This record gives sequence, structure tokens and C-alpha cells, in this order.
Amino acid sequence: MSPRRWVLIRGLGRHSGHWGRFSDVFTSTFPQDLIEKLDTAGNGTENNRKSFTSIAEYVDDLRQRSIALQQGPIQLLAMSLGGMIAANWAMRFPDEVESLILINTSDRGTSGITDRLQIKNYLRILKLFCIPKDATQRELEILNMTINSPGIDRNLLASKYSNMPMCTRNNFIRQLFAASQFEFPKENPCNKTLLLRSQSDHFVNPICTQRIAQLWNCKMLDEAHGGHDLPTDNPDWIAEQLKLFI
Repeated sequence: MSPRRWVLIRGLGRHSGHWGRFSDVFTSTFPQDLIEKLDTAGNGTENNRKSFTSIAEYVDDLRQRSIALQQGPIQLLAMSLGGMIAANWAMRFPDEVESLILINTSDRGTSGITDRLQIKNYLRILKLFCIPKDATQRELEILNMTINSPGIDRNLLASKYSNMPMCTRNNFIRQLFAASQFEFPKENPCNKTLLLRSQSDHFVNPICTQRIAQLWNCKMLDEAHGGHDLPTDNPDWIAEQLKLFI
């Protein structure tokens, strides 16, 4: 079997550095494959760029920058906002996507705003971007909203992430707007689709992923304890599900 080509896309305000230990676990699971972690405009390596306000623009930009895509069809693995980008990619360019794996994502067509971003997080996010904070404290608050595992040293991780490029307030708002307007296609855009969700996601209501699975009539798997950032909480579980699925 020839090596597969993977494109990994993170979510709102996050970048390839935030895959953390999942990157190593994923590489160990698929050692022969080409793995490309792309940052969206406004995040990570693209931090100095202005974020787009529509999901389709992110797709167009990533397609132009993807080295993996130049070599043939890809496997798309994405979470949250990245999942919206991946779904739009598969819908508009089906010949480019061999498989579609989405983690803890949502859309306007199947879920309301209070499910897509749970109410208890509204004030926390507002404070995060309106009240001056040092980078480590800001990262710690994000981790407290998105991960659940008691075995993760959040202070250590926040300190590490604080030294990476951070999404600006304006770009965060632009990304949030793009996500708020997006609707998934009414039909499954890929013949090989898997949805993964955290049943204990306290950031986005896990019912959002279930509704998409029902809309598309596709396979969905549940992880019981992880938070919204499932690749950080339980990278081994994701890798195992991907191995079985692929």
C-alpha cells in the first residue's frame, strides 16, 4: 500500500503547535504516511495574516498552500472550526478527499448558538479578549475550558503554549464570525466519513456532532471523558479509532 497523505487542521484560534502529544502518537500510528499540519490564516505560522470571515476562503487558502494535496488525494482530519473547513473542502472538491474525520464540530444548520458555544463560556471568552492578561494566564484559561484530563499539567502546558504565536483578538472575532455563519452540506460530502465526539465536552455541546451524524447518516464514535480538545485529552483513543477506521 502506498503512503497516505494526511492534512490536519485545528480549530478556533489554535494552530499546529496545539496538537501537542497527539502529533507523536499520530506519527507512531501511521509511520509510513505523509502528515501535514496546516495553520489557518491568523494562527500559528500564519499569525501575521488577517483571518477570513468565511469558511470557503479558508479552504481556498489551504488548498493553495498544501504540499500533500499536490501529490494526490488526501485524508482530512480536523476539529471544531477545522471540521467546518474540512467539510466544505470535501463538498466542493470531492475528488481531493479520500476520507473525512471530524472531531467535536458543529454548524448553524443543525444546532443553535447556545449549543455551538455553551452559555457558561460566554463571559469567560469575553474576559479573555477584553481584559488584559499575560500569555500564560490566557492559555491556562483556554485549557480550563477545553480539556478535562486530571493527568495533564495545565500550568506547564499553558507556559509552553504562551511562547507560541497567539491569535489576536480581531482575528479570533473574524474566525468566530466565519464559524457562526457556516452550515454543513445536507448530504455527506465524502464516501468515507467518521465523526468523533467527546461526551464530556463543556465547550461545545456534544449533541452538535450527533445531529451532523444523523443528517449525514454516517458513523459516529463517543469518547466518554475528554473535553472539547480531545486530541490533548486522549490522543491514544483517537489514534486507535483512526487505525480501525482507515
